[in-house]
Amino acid sequence: MEGLRNYLTAQVEIINQRAKGIPPLLNLGRYLLKEKIMAGKKSGSFDEKGIDGLAKDKPVVYTIEDNKGNNLYTGVAKRGRVEERLKEHLPGAADAVHGGAKVKIQQKSSIAEAEKTEARIIKRQQPPQNKKGK
Repeated sequence: MEGLRNYLTAQVEIINQRAKGIPPLLNLGRYLLKEKIMAGKKSGSFDEKGIDGLAKDKPVVYTIEDNKGNNLYTGVAKRGRVEERLKEHLPGAADAVHGGAKVKIQQKSSIAEAEKTEARIIKRQQPPQNKKGK
């Protein structure tokens, strides 16, 4: 993340030097970096508020954990469907995961890579709420 921050800061500086006299552009760049709008969150509480704002610009593998950090469920969400898919696991939803306290995501470059990572995590950790043979 630090490397990305440095790169973007340098790019904004170059643009500002070329455009001389347009300081709002620099301020926008700093704001985006400060607020982490560009990347999105990588974890949050397992509720609507915690799910909102998670990174969604790439396919992800997500784990839903209990309050002790044990993996209860691992899944995959396509780019742009991260929040929607996670909300399908909230209590009372059709595909609810019971006892979840926190959600963590890992962004991947493709859905195929996300599915491979999901299979590896399920094989190693055997989350109790993942269905066998799926």
